[in-house]
Amino acid sequence: MALEVDKRLVLDAARVRMQAELDVLIASQKNTQASAVHPEAKQENSKDTRAIEAGYLARGLAARVEAQKSAVATMGRLALRVFDEETPVGLSALVTLWDEASARRQVCFLAPVGGGLKVDVGGVVVQLVTPLSPLGRGLVGRLVEDEVVIAAPGGRVRWLIEGV
Repeated sequence: MALEVDKRLVLDAARVRMQAELDVLIASQKNTQASAVHPEAKQENSKDTRAIEAGYLARGLAARVEAQKSAVATMGRLALRVFDEETPVGLSALVTLWDEASARRQVCFLAPVGGGLKVDVGGVVVQLVTPLSPLGRGLVGRLVEDEVVIAAPGGRVRWLIEGV
């Protein structure tokens, strides 16, 4: 039983969440940079490394900000493709999976970035999966009714593709 979810709403929700994360990172980076050059961060003795540590942290946050900016831009350019039962799973596919062993259903959106992010769309939780993740690698190129076996920390999980 494939769940009906609007992919456009999934993409929009993911972009909003990713932009919110970017906004938090930018604010954190600005605060860290300000504290790195604040007069109170001035070295008091030869063993005082507060300013150096704050500088390292600011550079690390700057790298995360750039990576998140890139991810937000990538999601903004993602073209939504139309899939049916005869179209192999690829980027922008919304895949409904069924695990018979646990009687669990999962909905995944195959995205170029943002793996692991979960968004709620109309009461359905959709997890973003990238083609580089174990599940994403298993899904790419598969069709409805194919089985995908993924090695997980608790053992192998066998998913049935119910719909795209």
